[in-house]
Amino acid sequence: MSNLIELTGTIPTPEEGRRVETLLKTDAFELKRLSLAKGGEIPEHHAPGPITVQCLVGRVNFTVEGRPNDLAAGTLIHLAPRVPHALKAEEDSIVLVTRMAEKR
Repeated sequence: MSNLIELTGTIPTPEEGRRVETLLKTDAFELKRLSLAKGGEIPEHHAPGPITVQCLVGRVNFTVEGRPNDLAAGTLIHLAPRVPHALKAEEDSIVLVTRMAEKR
């Protein structure tokens, strides 16, 4: 089985704040799309397993353990499990997060 998923084309930007959608979830990974209005934030948190965060549209300030990283469209960052991180949209943005399952 396969599913074709539109990542950026017809996604409305939230008027304010953020919108988080789970696009796909399996035992191995979870794929989420975050749509953020300029100024929208995700407060500091951590994931139990490794993650990748890819900016598809716009620009976000992605803070890792207190250090800022500028993620522009087309850039990606990888984090090990349980690394504290947060993000703030510097402009209307769409971010793709892939969370891999924890090793048991």
